[in-house]
Amino acid sequence: SGKMNKDTIFPTDDFRSLWLKGERLESILLRVEQLKRLSKIPIANISRRFLLQHNYPKKVIFGVKSIKHVDDILKDLDSDPLECDLIEKIISLCKTDFGLSESHKNLGY
Repeated sequence: SGKMNKDTIFPTDDFRSLWLKGERLESILLRVEQLKRLSKIPIANISRRFLLQHNYPKKVIFGVKSIKHVDDILKDLDSDPLECDLIEKIISLCKTDFGLSESHKNLGY
């Protein structure tokens, strides 16, 4: 959703506290920043719409914690498809691992 930053710390009872920290968190944040630069559309909307527009994966499960989350998903379902050039840029970033250095590529994902 773009709400995390390099100083984000999750509570110990949150499963993300075990793996989403340090270099791994920074590497993910770098990828998110690359995606944010592609469009003025909020990153959460781009992400959902990208997934909804493609045949793979066949099923998408979105985390919903509030009515607003449901409303956002419904809004994305009713939105126009993402433009082809934006889709191509996203795919290109994925193919090149977002231009990250080798040190970030070896973090296990």
